[in-house]
Amino acid sequence: MTEGTRMKLLDDKLLRHDEILGDLSTNCRELKETQAGIRGTLELILDRLTTLERAPVKAPECAFPVRDGLLPNPIHKASARFPIPPPKWELPSFEGNKPKEELYVRFGETVVEDTVEEFNKLSQIGTLDEFLGKSEDLKVQMIIRNPALNEAHFLSSFIGALKEEN
Repeated sequence: MTEGTRMKLLDDKLLRHDEILGDLSTNCRELKETQAGIRGTLELILDRLTTLERAPVKAPECAFPVRDGLLPNPIHKASARFPIPPPKWELPSFEGNKPKEELYVRFGETVVEDTVEEFNKLSQIGTLDEFLGKSEDLKVQMIIRNPALNEAHFLSSFIGALKEEN
C-alpha cells in the first residue's frame, strides 16, 4: 500500500517538475527572441551613428552662431580672406536714477517682475497655509527661471522665513 502511495507521490512530483521545466524552456526561448530583437535595434542605431559620423561636415552659411532670439542675429557670409566682424548692437541706455521704472515703461510690468527678489524677501505674515501657498507659487516660478536650484535651497529659505511662535 505504501509502495503505491509513494509511486503516486513520485509521479505527481515528476509531473510538476516537467511543467516547471516546460515553463523555463518557454521563458528561455522568449528571452532569446527579445535579445535578438534588441540586438537588431542596437545594430541599426550603430549603423545610423556610423553613417552620421562619416557624413561630410557642411560649412555653416553664417559666420556667427545661431542665437536664442533675444538679441538680433547678424547674418553675414564670411570669406576666408576677409572675415566680416559682427556689427555692434546698440543697447538701450538708462537716463536718470530709476532704471527699474524705465524698464516697466519700455517692456511692461509683467516682463520685469522680479520673482527672485520677491522670493528672497518672502516672510510669513498670515497663516502657515497662506505662506506655504505663496512659497510654493514662487518656487515654481524660480525653478522655471533656474532649474539648477535644488530642494534644499527652497527648504532652507522656507524655514528661515517662518515667523517665530509665541
